[in-house]
Amino acid sequence: MEAEGHVYETKDDLCLVKWLDNKAVTLLSTYVGPTPTSKVKRYDHSLKKHVDVDCPAVVGAYNANMGGIDLESKSLKNDKPLQMKEFQIRAATSLMCQGKVPRGRPSLQTPPPAKKHRVQPGPQLDIRYDNVGHLPMSQEKKGRCRFCPTGYSFWTYSKCKVYLCLVCGKNQKNCFAAYHMK
Repeated sequence: MEAEGHVYETKDDLCLVKWLDNKAVTLLSTYVGPTPTSKVKRYDHSLKKHVDVDCPAVVGAYNANMGGIDLESKSLKNDKPLQMKEFQIRAATSLMCQGKVPRGRPSLQTPPPAKKHRVQPGPQLDIRYDNVGHLPMSQEKKGRCRFCPTGYSFWTYSKCKVYLCLVCGKNQKNCFAAYHMK
């Protein structure tokens, strides 16, 4: 049978309805048929205004219970084969991401590379051993002793400009004298 805006056919418990909306909508139902029809608003381009159109009951029931986008329409994008340019772009992007180091805290699995410390050059040997003009100067920041590996000192010396330990008392340590002797 044909009514205005939709065509339907019933056989046994099945009802096939084809509704002519902006595009043809075909629905098969065992639950609801085409009647009763309801009015829905659609935009008519020839009249340039919204008009009332008859809508079968099966379409209204489907829209009320579908819960969003059709799953069939949603998966259509994944069924299309990739174009060559899109494939090349995806392959290049994945290759570029392969070698990137992740940002943030370093992982516990790979140890960080050892830091290379720049060695400060010492004074020339003839200046170091001449025993003239090596006057102590107090510094605000302490520095690592140039002679012993564990000491820190607030004292540098005017001619050689290196930090050296000079400890008096119980733990006597005179790195100054040892550093300036051959």
